[in-house]
Amino acid sequence: MKKIYSIDKNENILDYVKKNKILKKNIIKNCNSNKELIDILKKKKIFFFIKKKKKRKIITIIGHSNNGKTTLIKELSLHNKINEYNNITQISNAYLSKEKYGDFIIIDTPGHDDFFYIKKKAINLSNLVFLILESGKEIEPNTLEVLEYIKKKNKDFFFLINKIDLKNNLDITINSVKKFINLNNLKSVFFKISAKKKIGIKEVTNFIKIKKYERIKYSYIVESNFIKGKIITKILLNSNFIYLGGKIFDKYNNIICTIKKIYLNSHEKKIAFSCELVEVIGFNKKYSFGKKIFFKVNKKNLLLSDIKKNKEDFTFLKPKKKSFFLISDNSNFLETILRIFNSSVFKKKYNIIGKKIINNCFEEEIIKECTYLYYGKRKFKKNSVCDFYSLYDIYSFLNKKKNINYKYKNLILIKKIFNKKNCKIFGVVVKRGCLNLNSNYSLIRRGVVINSNIKISSIRFLNTYKNSVKSVSECGVIFKNYNKIFIKDILFKD
Repeated sequence: MKKIYSIDKNENILDYVKKNKILKKNIIKNCNSNKELIDILKKKKIFFFIKKKKKRKIITIIGHSNNGKTTLIKELSLHNKINEYNNITQISNAYLSKEKYGDFIIIDTPGHDDFFYIKKKAINLSNLVFLILESGKEIEPNTLEVLEYIKKKNKDFFFLINKIDLKNNLDITINSVKKFINLNNLKSVFFKISAKKKIGIKEVTNFIKIKKYERIKYSYIVESNFIKGKIITKILLNSNFIYLGGKIFDKYNNIICTIKKIYLNSHEKKIAFSCELVEVIGFNKKYSFGKKIFFKVNKKNLLLSDIKKNKEDFTFLKPKKKSFFLISDNSNFLETILRIFNSSVFKKKYNIIGKKIINNCFEEEIIKECTYLYYGKRKFKKNSVCDFYSLYDIYSFLNKKKNINYKYKNLILIKKIFNKKNCKIFGVVVKRGCLNLNSNYSLIRRGVVINSNIKISSIRFLNTYKNSVKSVSECGVIFKNYNKIFIKDILFKD
Protein backbone atom coordinates (compact mmCIF):
# COMPACT_ATOMS: atom_id res chain seq x y z
CA MET A 1 0.00 0.00 0.00
CA LYS A 2 1.47 3.34 -1.06
CA LYS A 3 1.62 6.15 1.50
CA ILE A 4 1.01 9.73 0.33
CA TYR A 5 2.86 12.54 2.12
CA SER A 6 1.97 16.20 1.72
CA ILE A 7 4.24 19.18 2.50
CA ASP A 8 1.26 21.13 3.85
CA LYS A 9 0.48 18.49 6.50
CA ASN A 10 4.08 17.42 7.31
CA GLU A 11 6.52 20.35 7.56
CA ASN A 12 9.55 18.18 8.47
CA ILE A 13 9.26 16.04 5.33
CA LEU A 14 12.79 17.02 4.20
CA ASP A 15 14.27 15.51 7.39
CA TYR A 16 12.31 12.29 6.80
CA VAL A 17 13.74 12.00 3.28
CA LYS A 18 17.32 12.64 4.46
CA LYS A 19 17.02 9.97 7.18
CA ASN A 20 15.65 7.44 4.61
CA LYS A 21 12.38 7.09 6.48
CA ILE A 22 10.50 7.71 3.24
CA LEU A 23 10.99 4.86 0.75
CA LYS A 24 10.62 4.63 -3.04
CA LYS A 25 7.14 3.13 -2.69
CA ASN A 26 5.80 6.33 -1.12
CA ILE A 27 4.47 9.44 -2.88
CA ILE A 28 5.09 13.10 -2.06
CA LYS A 29 2.73 15.76 -3.38
CA ASN A 30 2.82 19.58 -3.53
CA CYS A 31 6.63 19.84 -3.61
CA ASN A 32 6.79 22.90 -5.92
CA SER A 33 7.62 25.18 -2.95
CA ASN A 34 10.93 23.50 -2.03
CA LYS A 35 13.69 23.23 -4.68
CA GLU A 36 16.11 21.44 -2.32
CA LEU A 37 13.56 18.70 -1.72
CA ILE A 38 13.01 18.18 -5.48
CA ASP A 39 16.77 17.64 -6.06
CA ILE A 40 16.98 15.03 -3.27
CA LEU A 41 13.88 13.20 -4.52
CA LYS A 42 15.33 12.97 -8.04
CA LYS A 43 18.63 11.53 -6.74
CA LYS A 44 16.90 8.92 -4.55
CA LYS A 45 14.34 8.12 -7.30
CA ILE A 46 11.35 8.72 -5.04
CA PHE A 47 8.03 9.34 -6.83
CA PHE A 48 6.76 12.93 -6.48
CA PHE A 49 4.57 15.37 -8.36
CA ILE A 50 3.79 19.08 -8.48
CA LYS A 51 0.07 19.63 -8.24
CA LYS A 52 -1.39 21.82 -10.98
CA LYS A 53 -4.43 23.93 -10.18
CA LYS A 54 -7.09 23.83 -12.91
CA LYS A 55 -10.70 24.87 -13.12
CA ARG A 56 -12.74 23.68 -16.06
CA LYS A 57 -16.42 24.41 -16.56
CA ILE A 58 -18.64 21.45 -17.38
CA ILE A 59 -21.42 22.14 -19.88
CA THR A 60 -24.28 19.76 -20.68
CA ILE A 61 -25.99 20.12 -24.06
CA ILE A 62 -29.60 18.89 -24.23
CA GLY A 63 -31.91 18.83 -27.23
CA HIS A 64 -34.33 16.68 -29.17
CA SER A 65 -33.19 14.52 -32.07
CA ASN A 66 -32.54 16.38 -35.35
CA ASN A 67 -32.14 19.74 -33.56
CA GLY A 68 -28.46 20.01 -34.55
CA LYS A 69 -26.99 19.01 -31.19
CA THR A 70 -24.36 16.63 -32.62
CA THR A 71 -23.16 19.12 -35.27
CA LEU A 72 -22.68 21.77 -32.57
CA ILE A 73 -20.66 19.35 -30.41
CA LYS A 74 -18.51 18.39 -33.42
CA GLU A 75 -17.70 22.07 -33.94
CA LEU A 76 -16.95 22.81 -30.25
CA SER A 77 -15.05 19.64 -29.31
CA LEU A 78 -11.67 18.20 -30.29
CA HIS A 79 -13.28 14.91 -31.37
CA ASN A 80 -14.74 14.71 -34.86
CA LYS A 81 -16.27 11.27 -34.27
CA ILE A 82 -19.30 11.36 -31.98
CA ASN A 83 -20.88 8.06 -30.83
CA GLU A 84 -24.11 7.55 -32.76
CA TYR A 85 -26.26 4.54 -33.68
CA ASN A 86 -28.48 4.91 -36.75
CA ASN A 87 -27.65 8.67 -36.93
CA ILE A 88 -29.16 9.20 -33.46
CA THR A 89 -27.25 9.84 -30.21
CA GLN A 90 -28.11 7.03 -27.78
CA ILE A 91 -25.12 7.21 -25.40
CA SER A 92 -23.86 10.04 -23.18
CA ASN A 93 -20.22 11.01 -23.46
CA ALA A 94 -17.84 13.83 -22.54
CA TYR A 95 -15.43 15.75 -24.77
CA LEU A 96 -12.79 18.48 -24.36
CA SER A 97 -13.36 21.78 -26.16
CA LYS A 98 -11.11 23.28 -28.83
CA GLU A 99 -8.56 25.85 -27.67
CA LYS A 100 -9.99 28.63 -29.86
CA TYR A 101 -13.36 28.33 -28.07
CA GLY A 102 -11.95 28.10 -24.52
CA ASP A 103 -11.12 25.43 -21.95
CA PHE A 104 -14.23 23.51 -20.85
CA ILE A 105 -15.76 20.02 -20.91
CA ILE A 106 -18.83 19.21 -23.04
CA ILE A 107 -21.31 16.48 -22.06
CA ASP A 108 -23.41 15.06 -24.88
CA THR A 109 -26.83 13.59 -24.05
CA PRO A 110 -29.27 11.47 -26.11
CA GLY A 111 -32.29 13.29 -27.52
CA HIS A 112 -34.89 10.52 -27.22
CA ASP A 113 -37.49 10.90 -24.43
CA ASP A 114 -36.74 7.44 -22.97
CA PHE A 115 -33.24 8.65 -21.99
CA PHE A 116 -34.63 11.30 -19.60
CA TYR A 117 -32.93 9.65 -16.60
CA ILE A 118 -29.52 10.02 -18.36
CA LYS A 119 -30.25 13.72 -18.90
CA LYS A 120 -30.87 14.03 -15.14
CA LYS A 121 -27.48 12.48 -14.39
CA ALA A 122 -25.77 14.82 -16.87
CA ILE A 123 -27.42 17.88 -15.28
CA ASN A 124 -26.22 16.78 -11.81
CA LEU A 125 -22.55 16.65 -12.81
CA SER A 126 -22.46 19.94 -14.79
CA ASN A 127 -22.17 23.67 -14.03
CA LEU A 128 -24.15 24.96 -16.98
CA VAL A 129 -26.89 23.55 -19.27
CA PHE A 130 -27.56 24.53 -22.89
CA LEU A 131 -31.01 23.71 -24.29
CA ILE A 132 -31.03 23.55 -28.10
CA LEU A 133 -34.25 24.47 -29.90
CA GLU A 134 -34.91 24.27 -33.62
CA SER A 135 -35.97 27.54 -35.28
CA GLY A 136 -39.61 27.57 -36.30
CA LYS A 137 -40.74 25.34 -33.41
CA GLU A 138 -42.06 26.10 -29.92
CA ILE A 139 -40.72 24.68 -26.65
CA GLU A 140 -41.91 21.06 -26.54
CA PRO A 141 -43.51 19.51 -23.38
CA ASN A 142 -40.55 17.12 -22.90
CA THR A 143 -38.21 20.14 -22.77
CA LEU A 144 -40.41 21.65 -20.04
CA GLU A 145 -39.83 18.51 -17.91
CA VAL A 146 -36.07 19.00 -18.26
CA LEU A 147 -36.41 22.69 -17.33
CA GLU A 148 -38.35 21.79 -14.15
CA TYR A 149 -35.54 19.44 -13.07
CA ILE A 150 -32.89 22.10 -13.82
CA LYS A 151 -34.76 24.57 -11.60
CA LYS A 152 -34.92 22.00 -8.76
CA LYS A 153 -31.14 21.57 -8.88
CA ASN A 154 -30.53 25.37 -9.17
CA LYS A 155 -28.40 24.95 -12.28
CA ASP A 156 -27.70 27.80 -14.69
CA PHE A 157 -29.19 27.27 -18.17
CA PHE A 158 -29.48 29.07 -21.52
CA PHE A 159 -31.38 28.57 -24.77
CA LEU A 160 -29.68 28.09 -28.14
CA ILE A 161 -31.99 28.62 -31.13
CA ASN A 162 -30.33 26.60 -33.90
CA LYS A 163 -30.76 26.45 -37.72
CA ILE A 164 -31.28 30.20 -38.19
CA ASP A 165 -29.74 29.86 -41.68
CA LEU A 166 -32.87 28.00 -42.84
CA LYS A 167 -35.99 29.87 -43.95
CA ASN A 168 -38.00 29.01 -40.84
CA ASN A 169 -40.27 31.31 -38.85
CA LEU A 170 -37.78 32.36 -36.14
CA ASP A 171 -40.31 34.57 -34.32
CA ILE A 172 -42.35 31.52 -33.19
CA THR A 173 -39.37 30.10 -31.27
CA ILE A 174 -38.26 33.47 -29.83
CA ASN A 175 -41.81 34.28 -28.58
CA SER A 176 -42.17 30.87 -26.89
CA VAL A 177 -38.78 31.31 -25.15
CA LYS A 178 -39.66 34.84 -23.99
CA LYS A 179 -43.02 33.64 -22.64
CA PHE A 180 -41.34 30.90 -20.61
CA ILE A 181 -38.74 33.32 -19.19
CA ASN A 182 -41.40 35.91 -18.22
CA LEU A 183 -43.79 33.38 -16.67
CA ASN A 184 -41.10 31.87 -14.42
CA ASN A 185 -39.37 35.21 -13.60
CA LEU A 186 -36.00 33.98 -14.86
CA LYS A 187 -32.84 35.84 -15.87
CA SER A 188 -32.00 33.35 -18.61
CA VAL A 189 -30.55 34.39 -21.98
CA PHE A 190 -31.03 32.95 -25.48
CA PHE A 191 -28.63 32.91 -28.43
CA LYS A 192 -29.36 32.58 -32.16
CA ILE A 193 -26.89 30.21 -33.84
CA SER A 194 -26.28 27.99 -36.85
CA ALA A 195 -24.10 24.97 -36.01
CA LYS A 196 -23.57 24.04 -39.69
CA LYS A 197 -22.47 27.51 -40.87
CA LYS A 198 -20.75 28.45 -37.55
CA ILE A 199 -22.91 31.52 -36.93
CA GLY A 200 -23.07 32.90 -33.37
CA ILE A 201 -20.89 30.18 -31.79
CA LYS A 202 -18.16 32.61 -30.70
CA GLU A 203 -20.72 34.76 -28.87
CA VAL A 204 -21.80 31.68 -26.89
CA THR A 205 -18.23 30.65 -26.00
CA ASN A 206 -17.28 34.21 -24.98
CA PHE A 207 -20.30 34.22 -22.67
CA ILE A 208 -19.10 30.92 -21.11
CA LYS A 209 -15.68 32.46 -20.36
CA ILE A 210 -17.23 35.31 -18.33
CA LYS A 211 -19.30 33.01 -16.11
CA LYS A 212 -17.75 31.75 -12.85
CA TYR A 213 -18.77 28.54 -11.09
CA GLU A 214 -17.61 26.45 -8.16
CA ARG A 215 -15.81 23.19 -8.81
CA ILE A 216 -17.99 20.05 -8.62
CA LYS A 217 -17.06 17.94 -5.60
CA TYR A 218 -17.22 14.37 -6.88
CA SER A 219 -15.81 12.41 -9.82
CA TYR A 220 -18.00 10.38 -12.19
CA ILE A 221 -17.78 7.59 -14.76
CA VAL A 222 -18.66 8.89 -18.23
CA GLU A 223 -18.20 5.92 -20.54
CA SER A 224 -17.16 2.27 -20.31
CA ASN A 225 -16.16 0.17 -23.35
CA PHE A 226 -14.78 -3.31 -23.98
CA ILE A 227 -11.85 -2.92 -26.44
CA LYS A 228 -9.38 -5.71 -27.36
CA GLY A 229 -10.15 -7.80 -24.29
CA LYS A 230 -9.88 -4.88 -21.82
CA ILE A 231 -12.44 -2.65 -20.12
CA ILE A 232 -11.49 1.00 -20.79
CA THR A 233 -13.38 3.46 -18.60
CA LYS A 234 -13.51 7.22 -19.14
CA ILE A 235 -13.63 9.24 -15.90
CA LEU A 236 -14.57 12.87 -15.36
CA LEU A 237 -11.99 13.67 -12.69
CA ASN A 238 -13.34 16.66 -10.74
CA SER A 239 -11.73 16.15 -7.34
CA ASN A 240 -8.49 14.61 -6.07
CA PHE A 241 -5.92 12.90 -8.31
CA ILE A 242 -5.24 9.34 -9.49
CA TYR A 243 -1.98 7.40 -9.89
CA LEU A 244 -0.82 3.94 -11.01
CA GLY A 245 -1.64 1.31 -8.40
CA GLY A 246 -4.28 3.52 -6.76
CA LYS A 247 -7.73 2.22 -5.87
CA ILE A 248 -11.21 3.47 -6.71
CA PHE A 249 -14.22 2.82 -4.46
CA ASP A 250 -17.97 2.99 -4.91
CA LYS A 251 -20.33 4.64 -2.39
CA TYR A 252 -20.53 1.38 -0.39
CA ASN A 253 -16.71 1.31 0.01
CA ASN A 254 -16.29 -1.66 -2.34
CA ILE A 255 -13.07 -1.62 -4.41
CA ILE A 256 -14.20 -1.47 -8.04
CA CYS A 257 -10.84 -0.67 -9.65
CA THR A 258 -7.10 -1.04 -9.08
CA ILE A 259 -5.55 1.35 -11.61
CA LYS A 260 -3.24 -0.44 -14.08
CA LYS A 261 -2.94 2.21 -16.81
CA ILE A 262 -3.87 5.89 -17.18
CA TYR A 263 -4.37 7.64 -20.53
CA LEU A 264 -4.69 11.42 -20.90
CA ASN A 265 -5.39 12.65 -24.47
CA SER A 266 -4.29 9.18 -25.75
CA HIS A 267 -0.89 9.51 -23.96
CA GLU A 268 0.05 7.09 -21.18
CA LYS A 269 0.65 8.81 -17.81
CA LYS A 270 1.67 7.79 -14.30
CA ILE A 271 -0.57 10.36 -12.62
CA ALA A 272 -3.56 12.56 -13.52
CA PHE A 273 -4.96 15.63 -11.78
CA SER A 274 -8.41 17.10 -11.25
CA CYS A 275 -10.56 18.72 -13.98
CA GLU A 276 -9.43 16.21 -16.61
CA LEU A 277 -11.04 13.56 -18.80
CA VAL A 278 -9.03 10.40 -18.10
CA GLU A 279 -9.21 6.87 -19.52
CA VAL A 280 -8.39 4.13 -17.01
CA ILE A 281 -7.73 0.38 -17.33
CA GLY A 282 -8.36 -1.75 -14.26
CA PHE A 283 -12.13 -1.79 -13.65
CA ASN A 284 -13.65 -5.20 -12.93
CA LYS A 285 -16.75 -4.61 -15.11
CA LYS A 286 -18.58 -1.99 -17.16
CA TYR A 287 -20.39 0.78 -15.29
CA SER A 288 -23.16 3.09 -16.44
CA PHE A 289 -22.90 6.81 -17.16
CA GLY A 290 -23.01 9.10 -14.10
CA LYS A 291 -21.82 6.59 -11.48
CA LYS A 292 -20.20 8.43 -8.56
CA ILE A 293 -16.73 7.20 -7.57
CA PHE A 294 -14.42 7.82 -4.60
CA PHE A 295 -10.67 7.57 -4.08
CA LYS A 296 -10.77 7.06 -0.31
CA VAL A 297 -12.91 5.01 2.07
CA ASN A 298 -16.01 7.05 2.85
CA LYS A 299 -16.57 6.86 6.63
CA LYS A 300 -20.18 8.09 6.34
CA ASN A 301 -21.14 5.03 4.26
CA LEU A 302 -19.46 2.35 6.44
CA LEU A 303 -22.82 1.25 7.87
CA LEU A 304 -24.38 1.12 4.38
CA SER A 305 -21.55 -1.09 3.11
CA ASP A 306 -22.23 -3.64 5.86
CA ILE A 307 -25.96 -3.75 5.10
CA LYS A 308 -25.71 -3.53 1.30
CA LYS A 309 -24.95 -6.75 -0.59
CA ASN A 310 -23.41 -6.91 -4.04
CA LYS A 311 -26.12 -7.37 -6.66
CA GLU A 312 -25.80 -10.25 -9.10
CA ASP A 313 -25.54 -9.56 -12.84
CA PHE A 314 -28.91 -11.17 -13.48
CA THR A 315 -31.75 -12.72 -11.46
CA PHE A 316 -34.37 -15.30 -12.44
CA LEU A 317 -38.11 -15.11 -11.71
CA LYS A 318 -40.95 -17.51 -12.45
CA PRO A 319 -42.32 -16.67 -15.89
CA LYS A 320 -46.06 -15.84 -15.78
CA LYS A 321 -46.57 -13.67 -18.88
CA LYS A 322 -44.65 -13.56 -22.15
CA SER A 323 -41.05 -13.45 -20.91
CA PHE A 324 -37.89 -11.78 -22.15
CA PHE A 325 -34.24 -12.05 -21.18
CA LEU A 326 -32.46 -8.72 -21.85
CA ILE A 327 -28.84 -8.57 -23.06
CA SER A 328 -26.72 -5.60 -24.14
CA ASP A 329 -23.12 -4.42 -24.43
CA ASN A 330 -23.94 -1.21 -22.55
CA SER A 331 -25.45 -0.80 -19.06
CA ASN A 332 -27.25 2.43 -20.05
CA PHE A 333 -29.10 0.53 -22.79
CA LEU A 334 -30.21 -2.12 -20.28
CA GLU A 335 -31.62 0.55 -17.93
CA THR A 336 -33.49 2.17 -20.83
CA ILE A 337 -35.08 -1.11 -21.99
CA LEU A 338 -36.09 -1.95 -18.41
CA ARG A 339 -37.83 1.43 -18.09
CA ILE A 340 -39.74 0.75 -21.31
CA PHE A 341 -40.91 -2.66 -20.03
CA ASN A 342 -41.80 -1.25 -16.59
CA SER A 343 -44.05 1.42 -18.10
CA SER A 344 -47.80 1.03 -17.59
CA VAL A 345 -48.36 0.13 -21.27
CA PHE A 346 -46.12 -2.99 -21.35
CA LYS A 347 -45.96 -4.06 -17.67
CA LYS A 348 -49.21 -6.04 -17.85
CA LYS A 349 -48.31 -7.85 -21.08
CA TYR A 350 -44.63 -8.79 -20.65
CA ASN A 351 -42.30 -10.07 -17.97
CA ILE A 352 -38.51 -9.63 -17.63
CA ILE A 353 -36.93 -12.77 -16.13
CA GLY A 354 -33.29 -11.69 -16.41
CA LYS A 355 -30.73 -9.20 -17.69
CA LYS A 356 -27.04 -9.39 -18.51
CA ILE A 357 -24.23 -7.20 -19.87
CA ILE A 358 -22.06 -9.01 -22.41
CA ASN A 359 -18.49 -8.10 -23.37
CA ASN A 360 -17.30 -10.25 -26.26
CA CYS A 361 -19.39 -13.38 -26.53
CA PHE A 362 -22.82 -14.59 -25.44
CA GLU A 363 -23.59 -18.01 -24.00
CA GLU A 364 -27.25 -18.89 -23.93
CA GLU A 365 -28.78 -19.87 -20.59
CA ILE A 366 -31.25 -22.77 -20.64
CA ILE A 367 -34.57 -21.03 -19.98
CA LYS A 368 -37.88 -22.39 -21.21
CA GLU A 369 -40.53 -20.11 -22.74
CA CYS A 370 -38.13 -17.17 -23.03
CA THR A 371 -37.12 -14.80 -25.85
CA TYR A 372 -33.68 -13.17 -25.84
CA LEU A 373 -33.84 -9.46 -26.65
CA TYR A 374 -30.56 -7.75 -27.58
CA TYR A 375 -30.03 -3.99 -28.00
CA GLY A 376 -26.60 -2.64 -28.99
CA LYS A 377 -23.87 -2.42 -31.65
CA ARG A 378 -23.26 -6.09 -32.48
CA LYS A 379 -25.32 -8.28 -34.80
CA PHE A 380 -26.37 -11.80 -33.77
CA LYS A 381 -26.82 -14.59 -36.28
CA LYS A 382 -28.61 -16.83 -33.76
CA ASN A 383 -32.32 -17.40 -34.35
CA SER A 384 -33.09 -17.32 -30.62
CA VAL A 385 -31.89 -13.68 -30.27
CA CYS A 386 -34.03 -10.72 -31.41
CA ASP A 387 -31.48 -7.98 -32.08
CA PHE A 388 -32.44 -4.29 -32.24
CA TYR A 389 -30.43 -1.19 -33.19
CA SER A 390 -32.85 1.60 -32.18
CA LEU A 391 -35.61 2.24 -29.65
CA TYR A 392 -38.13 2.71 -32.46
CA ASP A 393 -37.59 -0.94 -33.45
CA ILE A 394 -38.28 -2.11 -29.87
CA TYR A 395 -41.51 -0.10 -29.68
CA SER A 396 -42.66 -1.44 -33.04
CA PHE A 397 -41.81 -5.01 -31.94
CA LEU A 398 -43.84 -4.68 -28.73
CA ASN A 399 -46.75 -2.78 -30.33
CA LYS A 400 -48.28 -5.41 -32.60
CA LYS A 401 -51.47 -3.44 -33.30
CA LYS A 402 -50.13 -1.89 -36.50
CA ASN A 403 -49.07 -5.16 -38.12
CA ILE A 404 -49.79 -5.38 -41.86
CA ASN A 405 -49.89 -8.02 -44.58
CA TYR A 406 -47.45 -7.87 -47.47
CA LYS A 407 -50.15 -8.39 -50.14
CA TYR A 408 -49.31 -5.40 -52.30
CA LYS A 409 -48.73 -4.97 -56.02
CA ASN A 410 -45.41 -3.13 -55.63
CA LEU A 411 -42.87 -4.52 -53.12
CA ILE A 412 -39.19 -3.45 -52.84
CA LEU A 413 -36.53 -4.88 -50.48
CA ILE A 414 -33.50 -2.90 -49.20
CA LYS A 415 -30.45 -5.11 -49.75
CA LYS A 416 -27.33 -2.85 -49.44
CA ILE A 417 -26.38 0.65 -48.21
CA PHE A 418 -23.50 2.70 -49.64
CA ASN A 419 -22.41 5.78 -47.64
CA LYS A 420 -21.15 8.58 -49.90
CA LYS A 421 -19.97 12.09 -48.98
CA ASN A 422 -23.20 13.93 -49.80
CA CYS A 423 -25.81 11.19 -49.72
CA LYS A 424 -26.69 7.53 -49.12
CA ILE A 425 -27.25 5.15 -52.04
CA PHE A 426 -29.52 2.18 -51.33
CA GLY A 427 -29.20 -1.07 -53.27
CA VAL A 428 -32.74 -2.42 -53.69
CA VAL A 429 -34.40 -5.48 -55.24
CA VAL A 430 -37.84 -5.09 -56.84
CA LYS A 431 -39.63 -8.24 -55.64
CA ARG A 432 -43.06 -7.46 -57.09
CA GLY A 433 -44.50 -4.86 -59.44
CA CYS A 434 -42.28 -1.93 -60.47
CA LEU A 435 -40.36 0.98 -58.93
CA ASN A 436 -41.46 4.43 -60.18
CA LEU A 437 -39.67 7.76 -59.74
CA ASN A 438 -42.78 9.93 -59.27
CA SER A 439 -44.73 7.75 -56.80
CA ASN A 440 -44.82 7.77 -52.96
CA TYR A 441 -43.92 4.67 -50.93
CA SER A 442 -44.41 3.42 -47.36
CA LEU A 443 -41.65 1.86 -45.24
CA ILE A 444 -42.14 -1.36 -43.24
CA ARG A 445 -39.75 -2.55 -40.52
CA ARG A 446 -40.43 -5.79 -38.61
CA GLY A 447 -44.07 -5.74 -39.73
CA VAL A 448 -44.80 -2.14 -38.69
CA VAL A 449 -45.24 0.95 -40.89
CA ILE A 450 -42.48 3.47 -40.00
CA ASN A 451 -43.07 6.15 -42.66
CA SER A 452 -45.87 6.41 -45.23
CA ASN A 453 -44.57 9.30 -47.38
CA ILE A 454 -41.18 8.40 -48.90
CA LYS A 455 -40.18 10.00 -52.20
CA ILE A 456 -37.44 8.94 -54.63
CA SER A 457 -35.06 11.46 -56.21
CA SER A 458 -33.18 9.15 -58.63
CA ILE A 459 -33.06 5.53 -59.88
CA ARG A 460 -29.96 4.02 -61.49
CA PHE A 461 -30.08 0.72 -63.37
CA LEU A 462 -27.07 -0.71 -65.33
CA ASN A 463 -25.19 2.65 -65.14
CA THR A 464 -28.13 4.59 -66.61
CA TYR A 465 -30.70 6.79 -64.88
CA LYS A 466 -34.31 5.63 -65.38
CA ASN A 467 -37.83 6.70 -64.43
CA SER A 468 -39.04 3.16 -63.63
CA VAL A 469 -37.65 -0.35 -63.06
CA LYS A 470 -39.58 -3.63 -63.47
CA SER A 471 -39.69 -6.59 -61.04
CA VAL A 472 -36.85 -9.10 -60.42
CA SER A 473 -34.16 -6.48 -60.99
CA GLU A 474 -31.57 -4.77 -58.77
CA CYS A 475 -30.89 -1.03 -58.90
CA GLY A 476 -29.50 1.92 -56.91
CA VAL A 477 -31.89 4.43 -55.32
CA ILE A 478 -31.47 7.84 -53.62
CA PHE A 479 -34.38 9.01 -51.45
CA LYS A 480 -35.49 12.63 -51.19
CA ASN A 481 -36.95 13.18 -47.74
CA TYR A 482 -35.98 10.15 -45.57
CA ASN A 483 -32.63 8.39 -45.02
CA LYS A 484 -33.16 6.42 -41.78
CA ILE A 485 -33.57 3.20 -43.75
CA PHE A 486 -31.76 -0.04 -42.92
CA ILE A 487 -30.99 -3.37 -44.58
CA LYS A 488 -34.00 -5.77 -44.78
CA ASP A 489 -36.49 -2.87 -44.66
CA ILE A 490 -39.38 -3.11 -47.15
CA LEU A 491 -40.97 -0.42 -49.35
CA PHE A 492 -44.49 -0.95 -50.65
CA LYS A 493 -47.22 0.83 -52.57
CA ASP A 494 -50.95 -0.01 -52.72
